[in-house]
Order: sequence, then C-alpha cells, then structure tokens
Amino acid sequence: MKKYLYLFVSFFICIICTAQTAYEVTANPVLNVRSYGKAKAPLLGKVYYNDTVQVYEISNGWAKIKYNDDYAYVSAKYLKEIEIIEEATQPTEESFFSMITSKGSSSLLMFLIIVFSIILFMLRMHRKDDPLEGGAYIANMIIFILLSAIEIIYVISMKNDSTWFCSPNKVGWIWTIINFFIFGYAVFNQIMCFFETLDEIAYNSYGSFDKTLGIFSWAGAAALGLLSTFLFPVALPFIGGAFVICQIIQIVLIFRGIVPDGGWLRAILCVFVYIIGSISTVLILIHFIALLIVALIVFVVLAIFSQSDTKTRKCRNCHYYRGNSYCDYYNNYIDGSLDDSCNNHSF
Repeated sequence: MKKYLYLFVSFFICIICTAQTAYEVTANPVLNVRSYGKAKAPLLGKVYYNDTVQVYEISNGWAKIKYNDDYAYVSAKYLKEIEIIEEATQPTEESFFSMITSKGSSSLLMFLIIVFSIILFMLRMHRKDDPLEGGAYIANMIIFILLSAIEIIYVISMKNDSTWFCSPNKVGWIWTIINFFIFGYAVFNQIMCFFETLDEIAYNSYGSFDKTLGIFSWAGAAALGLLSTFLFPVALPFIGGAFVICQIIQIVLIFRGIVPDGGWLRAILCVFVYIIGSISTVLILIHFIALLIVALIVFVVLAIFSQSDTKTRKCRNCHYYRGNSYCDYYNNYIDGSLDDSCNNHSF
C-alpha cells in the first residue's frame, strides 16, 4: 500500500522542483547566457536589459534558467526578482481564463490528467474485486479528487477546443483515430473509478447508500434537456428543478447511509467526491459522446456513398455495354439482368 503513497508524493515533489520564478535582467546592455554555471563555460547567447527570464534555482552565484527550450545559466547578480503586486480589486473572469488557457497552462493540465488517469488505472488493477484500504484508499481518493478538479478546469477553460487532440486538422488522421480510442478508454476508466471510489468511501466509513437516483438523474436531465432545447424550451426550467431535487435527495441518502457509523466528516467527504466526480465525469462523457456521434455520422455517410457507388456500377451503365444486352468486353451477350455488375467495369 505504501508504494502508492510514495509514488503520489514523489510525483508532487517533481512538480515542486520544476517550479519557476520570474526575474528581470538588470545588466545593461546584455547578459551572457552560458551552458553551465562557470564564467568560462561556452556561450549560448545573450539576454538583454529588462528582459524577463524564468529561474529554476540559484546556486553559487549562478541562476539556472529556461533558454531556447533548454536549461542554461546566467550570473545571478544581474537578476532581480519580479515582485507581483496584488491589486485591491478582484481579478476578472476574463483575465483568469486568459491565463489558464495559455499554451503552457493547457499543456500542464493535459499532462496532469494523463498522469493521474494512469495512476488511477494502476490502482484499479491493484483493486481487483476487493475495495482499497489504508494508504492505497487515501491515495486513490486524493488523486481522483485532483483529477476531477483538473478536468473541470480544463474543459471550462478550453471551451470548444477541449478535444483538440481528436481534430484531424491539428494532429492528423492517424493520431485522431489513436487518440479517439485512448480517450474512449480514459472515459471508461473515469466512470469505473468514480463508482469504485464512492463505494470505497462507504466501505471505509462502515456504511452504504444507493446512488441510483443521482446517477440516473444526470443522464435523464442531459437527455431531456437536449430534446427540450430543440423541441420545447419552456420545459427547461422544470427539468432543471427536477434535477436539483433529485440531487438533493441523493445527498440526503448519502448522509443517511454514512453518518450513523462513519460520522459527519466522512459523509461530507463522500458528498464532495460525489459532486465533483459527477460534474467531471459528465463533462468528459458529453465531449466523448459528441465525438462518437460525429464518428458515426461520418461512418454512415461513407457507407451510403459506398453503396451508391456500387449501385451505379451496373451493366447498363458500363462503358462496354453497346445495347441489346451485348458486352464488348466479353464479346458476348449479357447472361442475366442489366442490374448485374462485374469486376471489369469501365465508366
């Protein structure tokens, strides 16, 4: 069990170790960039006065920086840490999303989603038919909560570009197909981890509860909401109200099942996991279903065109058909219907 906690802690230590701090160059006019922290180290380039560099660490008077997608070193005495002055006003929603959707941030979020999904998959394989306990249980719950939170941030911030990895224009057709199947299994893994994590919280809290109402209300609200949007928009508030009532009842059922033997704290934890897990799972499931529908439409269209092409390739439409049921290719009369076809058509 301890190895999963070790893996979890080690991963976060790696993230902390790669943290960067912004510094401003004070050397005028330029500051030399070298391959390692020595004055005689090979020169890689220059940074200029007032430039901003990202510093990973400072040791023996030399700062390790990011330079041309690699690490390099500059003299630390010509750097000044940039002070971040917080304004009294609250940051706007636009500035937050513009920051989170930057290239670096979206790449980091995607990386974390992949890593956490792999760890949860490993825990699922370790679980088999028995619920997790001890350190593995705690690690699984924490990682699932973090994964769900990151997925929600990623989907909301990326908006319509959340599934860019399944876009042929951006990654090509081969990677689109590969990523589609990987995404499909990731969705399946997420759903299984969601249910199993809820069951394990109940098991480790010495309680149980029925989650059928909450789960089916998500599916029902999504389906009815989609239909009502196009057919009967007036019903949307009623669908939303019914959905909220079902979720409140589900939360009450969780408290009734956990509090008697597990206490209020574990019940609140279970409700939190249920809410954040439901939202993240539904979000990624909606995006996958949208891709699945597009894939099915493309498949159906290709099948229709393929059938229509077969239908046009008949003896009556063939270049070798002279008339009077005579075939110039075989130099013989057609034996059968003019709706027949062969492999020697020329149109």
